[in-house]
Amino acid sequence: MSDNKQSIEVTSRKRARHDESFREAREPCHCKNKCTEKLLDVEKEDIFKNFYNIPTKNEQDVFLQGLIVYKEIKRRRARKDGAQSKTNYFSYNVLVGSDRREVCRDAFFGLHGISSKCVKRIRRLLQGGCILEDQRRQPRSGNALKPSEVMSVIEHISLFPTKQTHCGACEHNYLDAELNVKIMHSLFLEKHPESKVKYEYYNKAFRENFNLSFGRP
Repeated sequence: MSDNKQSIEVTSRKRARHDESFREAREPCHCKNKCTEKLLDVEKEDIFKNFYNIPTKNEQDVFLQGLIVYKEIKRRRARKDGAQSKTNYFSYNVLVGSDRREVCRDAFFGLHGISSKCVKRIRRLLQGGCILEDQRRQPRSGNALKPSEVMSVIEHISLFPTKQTHCGACEHNYLDAELNVKIMHSLFLEKHPESKVKYEYYNKAFRENFNLSFGRP
């Protein structure tokens, strides 16, 4: 089989997996809060595409880690029926523009097109207070960012206040008109002077993970 034909087949398989995951992202979660029904179709599509466009497995995992919150529950009295009470729980969030919205576990899986196996690994590491690293055996680039640096960029962009506008059934989030990505990157470096994150990466993270514009029409 020629290299060109093999490349086309690999691309086709990836596209098929992408399309299947995207269909799952649009399915309702069936929980009592009806998480997915509260989201517009365009918001579901943005959540899925923004995650799918993150270039590496490592960065995807770090992004997901930032959306899952692990909380320990204070020890309670033993139940009379002898059943064990929960000692911890996880909450799940999605990014809609720059806003975090809490959703159920199944909605979190579906909207990002991921499996429970992926989240199980992240949950286990969160419980141990570990930083996520790509466990696949691949050579690490000397210029690759650390997981903590990737997460700090996502968190920094998320902290900027936004204003919403509505156009029919759609809504869009806008940052202050006096801002731009270069200014945001400069502010990031002021906050993290030891960071090696270049403007090109910061801009890429902004474009691929957030649906934001500057100023209001």
